[in-house]
Amino acid sequence: MTKYYYHGDGTLSTTQPKEGETESTSYIFDPANPVPTVGGNNLDMPCGPLDQAEIDQRSDVLTFETPVFSRPLPLTGPLLATLYVSSDAIDTDFMVRISDVYPTGEVRLIQDNAIRMRW
Repeated sequence: MTKYYYHGDGTLSTTQPKEGETESTSYIFDPANPVPTVGGNNLDMPCGPLDQAEIDQRSDVLTFETPVFSRPLPLTGPLLATLYVSSDAIDTDFMVRISDVYPTGEVRLIQDNAIRMRW
């Protein structure tokens, strides 16, 4: 299994942050303007690997990207993410998406999942 690590500068890499290194990112959530679901595994709306580029431009969406891969990267087996989070809301939904960014700028969804945190 290859582990990737989120970094505060928006990168995603196989380099683990150094001990004591604290990098954080944040966003402000507006319940009157939630992030819409586009594509994915849905039953009552268009589903599949739809383009996420417009969603990724929102100020309440955090993105982390690897450098362009020099060769294809096969993804097999379960895809897991560990998040260390805090929120000042009673309930907060956290979503992790894995996408493929095309040279054209399209961002095609590969896998997504959400979890509701109750404080």
